[in-house]
Amino acid sequence: VEVIKVEGDIKDVIERFKKDPSVEFVEPNYIRYVKFTPNDTKFSSQWSITKTLTTSAWDKLGGSSYIGGSRDVNIAVVDDGIDTGHSDLSGVLLPGMRFDGTTVTTNPSHLAGDIGHGTHVTGIAAAVINNLRGVAGVSNSKIIPVKVLGPDGGADSDVAKGIRWAAGLSVSGTTTNPNPAKVINLSLGGPGKSFTLESAVNAAVNKG
Repeated sequence: VEVIKVEGDIKDVIERFKKDPSVEFVEPNYIRYVKFTPNDTKFSSQWSITKTLTTSAWDKLGGSSYIGGSRDVNIAVVDDGIDTGHSDLSGVLLPGMRFDGTTVTTNPSHLAGDIGHGTHVTGIAAAVINNLRGVAGVSNSKIIPVKVLGPDGGADSDVAKGIRWAAGLSVSGTTTNPNPAKVINLSLGGPGKSFTLESAVNAAVNKG
């Protein structure tokens, strides 16, 4: 194998060498870079991510430059709440909203998770990476906590309000979300088909 420096269009140079019968093969001398692996202490435990191709997300985000990267894609986690004081979510959370029966509140302490599910989901999506703690999120997005579930679940009507509010739509009794979500995560389920939820989802999709 011989490495040579050439001038001119690379495609033309390759085609010219291909026509030479004394040349077995020709290709550009590409530059490769070391793979980036976050140094978060529990990264190796994220088997659902590290055992898939999802690990390429950190390479595409540019390693350490990820920390100062763009955060212009807001993700709403419509769930049982989020631990707003979690050290691995520092600087990640935007103002949220709680819909719980007759209660509507923006008080951060009222957004705390009941069983940790919303915090878990948020960590997968956007936990701070390369900070020597916790897990590593797969995006550098901002998270909007929307609490619609309690220890015993939550009503479709509250879930629908959460979806609409997250998308930046008007919801009675609240101010409009100033940071509309581009992605809404709904890791929830239950019996029956709900037109209320379907309508809320359709409205959110139409909002963008």
